[in-house]
Amino acid sequence: MKKQELFDRIAKELNACLAYNTEDITPENGDTFFGLPKPYSVPTPGDCFHEMYYWDTYFTNIGLIAIGNAEQAKNNVEDIASMIDRFGFMPNGSRQRYLKHSQPPFFAQMVRELPDLDDASAKRFYEAMKKEHAFFTKNRTFPNGLAHYGYFPPEADTIESRLGHWKRRTGLDPLPDPAMEVGNYLSYCESGWDCNPRWEKHGFQYAAPDINSLLWNLENTLALFAAKFEPTKADEWKALAQKRKDAMNAFLWNEKEGCFMDRNTETGAFSPVFSAASFYPLYFGIASPEQAAKTLKKLPLLERKWGIMPCEEVETEAHFQWGAPTGWPCIQWMLIGALENYGYHADALRVAQKYVDLVESVEARTGQLWEKYDVITGMADEGAEYQTPPMMGWTAGIYLKCKLLLDKN
Repeated sequence: MKKQELFDRIAKELNACLAYNTEDITPENGDTFFGLPKPYSVPTPGDCFHEMYYWDTYFTNIGLIAIGNAEQAKNNVEDIASMIDRFGFMPNGSRQRYLKHSQPPFFAQMVRELPDLDDASAKRFYEAMKKEHAFFTKNRTFPNGLAHYGYFPPEADTIESRLGHWKRRTGLDPLPDPAMEVGNYLSYCESGWDCNPRWEKHGFQYAAPDINSLLWNLENTLALFAAKFEPTKADEWKALAQKRKDAMNAFLWNEKEGCFMDRNTETGAFSPVFSAASFYPLYFGIASPEQAAKTLKKLPLLERKWGIMPCEEVETEAHFQWGAPTGWPCIQWMLIGALENYGYHADALRVAQKYVDLVESVEARTGQLWEKYDVITGMADEGAEYQTPPMMGWTAGIYLKCKLLLDKN
């Protein structure tokens, strides 16, 4: 298939990969979909994953906006805002079983990237952002002011249903305390990186650069919107953002390694595993130019022939789909955006070209786009922790955005 024909087909399928559900949620409904006010993008046109997922949707929106479908991108933001209004936070996905945890809070960035946002919508989204900030501040914050992906005591039915998941997905033995084990597992789920080698089975103990970068961006966005809708609050949001930035520099900047890194708040030790999360402070503009230059030197630990791995290669008895050698579209874009922000255009374009080549190469062999790939072999990663179906969603969105970026350069 010619590359332009492939681009057009993927764009068409991304636009059509929608669902609409008006079913109300009640205690009697059990594990049902939430009713949402607008049609919403789903990850795949296949037989599974017909919920709306939180951070997946951000990367889908990047593609939708790139190909001119800002209307559907806004629909997705409206739906997320409706769930924040309803539950006080955006769940992992639009289904009752996901009410135990959220995902990386990309809502503010989704709002910022909407073109031609009208004042009425902006005011609604501002109120939703305040609710999301309150949720993470109350439920996911250490005494030092930095955030973590949640530990929250799981209920008995959650322990029963999730206890074997960690063992099945990673091959690692559970922690001795079943409640602690499930809380740990849910913290990995909330990170979106389920599962990964970053946190040594104690995800809820780690302050992480990715979630704190996202919350810093949320606070800055709140300051921006407050200037229009609640001027007396704008300086308060700016002060919170500065406080978080100072805390990140004090606690998460690893001078020896030259990057922001996960750090255990109980032991004070940095994670032994370097990951793409270290580039989030660059994506959102928190890092100084000097910090960005030092972080760039770590890129070879993650970059391979076909793209970027979430984590450096490490010896481990477990298998982690958010570790080497898996390549996820969201990770490619976070690196590309980080590099672009600090003027490393050649590096950004190189990574974008690798991902475009990878997607096109595998599509030529299989006729499909996939959720994740092996960036060492250049093959679709159909296994790892679970058997994955052919995917659209964020793979399509980032492919389309990268393709357009390369065409302009």
